[in-house]
Amino acid sequence: MTHSQMSLVPTVVIVILNWNKWRLSLECIDSLKQLDYPNWRLLLVDNGSTDGSLGKFCALPETSELISLSSNHGYTGGNNLAIARAMEMGADYIWLLNNDAKVETKTLSLLVTLAESDDRIGLVGPLLMRPGDIPCCEAAGVRFDCSKASLEVTLDINEALKWQSDCPERMAVFGTALLIRRSVIEKVGGFDEQFFAYDEDIDLSIRSAQAGFLNVVEFRAILWHQPREGSADDTDLVAPHVHYYMARNEIRLWRKHCTRLLAVKAHFWTLHRSLRQAFDLHRAKRGATVVEALLRGIWDGLCGRSGPYIPERRAPEPLRSVMLGLGKLWIARKG
Repeated sequence: MTHSQMSLVPTVVIVILNWNKWRLSLECIDSLKQLDYPNWRLLLVDNGSTDGSLGKFCALPETSELISLSSNHGYTGGNNLAIARAMEMGADYIWLLNNDAKVETKTLSLLVTLAESDDRIGLVGPLLMRPGDIPCCEAAGVRFDCSKASLEVTLDINEALKWQSDCPERMAVFGTALLIRRSVIEKVGGFDEQFFAYDEDIDLSIRSAQAGFLNVVEFRAILWHQPREGSADDTDLVAPHVHYYMARNEIRLWRKHCTRLLAVKAHFWTLHRSLRQAFDLHRAKRGATVVEALLRGIWDGLCGRSGPYIPERRAPEPLRSVMLGLGKLWIARKG
C-alpha cells in the first residue's frame, strides 16, 4: 500500500499495558504481526514493572514506541497516559489491548470497518473467546441499567444481538480489546483514575452512551483471551487484589451513576453478596487474604477511597468483626 493510500485508512494506535508480565506482552505483540489492517502503530506502556520487563522489550516492531513509567499507575492511569500520547500522534482510533490476549488476522480490520460505518459508534469490541481444548465464549454482550444499578453479561450471541437492537443506549464494552473513537476521548475524556483497575471500562461505556455514542460488539471479530485473575472457579486461586477492586469499585460505579437512594440500595446488595462470601471463606478457614481484601474493598468503597490495593491494610476493628457477623447473619437467613 502506498503512502497516499495509507493516509486514507484511519490511523489506529494499539496500546498494550505491561506490569510484570513481559512474556505475555511479547506473545501479544507477536500476534499483532498477523493483522491485515495496514495502518497501525504500537504504544507499549511498562507500568512500573519490577521483574526486568524493560530489558525484554528491545526488539519491538518498527512502528512502536515504549513508554516507561517509574511506578504502577494502575490500569486507568497507565492507559490514560498512553491515550494522551496516541492523541498527540494523530490517532483516529485507539485500541486498548490486554497483554493476555491474542488477535486473529481480521480482528482489527473488522472493528474499524464497523466503527467507520456509523459516526455515532464510539466504542467497539470483539467477541471475547477463551482458548482451550474446547474453546468457549467469555463475553458476547454487556448491558447496564443505571435506573436499576444493574449490569448483565451474556455469553449468548443471539441474546447480545437482541440487546444491541432493543437497548443500544445501554450497551457496554469490556476493556479487554476496546477500540475507542477519537471523538469519544475529546468529548468525555479517558478513564476515571479513581477506579485504578476494574469497572473503569463500564464507567467509560456509561459516559460514552450518555454523550450520545453507541457502544457495540462486532461479533465477527474474534479475540482470544486467557482467563483473567478474577474468573477462576476456586476462590482461593483468585488474586486478593481482584476481590478488593471489584468490591470497592462496584460501590463507586453505582454511587457515581445512580441517584443517592438507588446507590444505597445497590450498596446493600454489594454488601450482601460480598459479606456472605467473606464469611463463608472465613468459616471454612480458606482464603484468609481474600477475606481481608474483600472486607477492605467494601470499607474503602463505602468511604469513597481510591488508589492501589495495599495488602497490609485491613478493615478497622471492631467494624471488621461486625461485617463478618453480617455475613454470618445473611448465610443463616439463606438456610
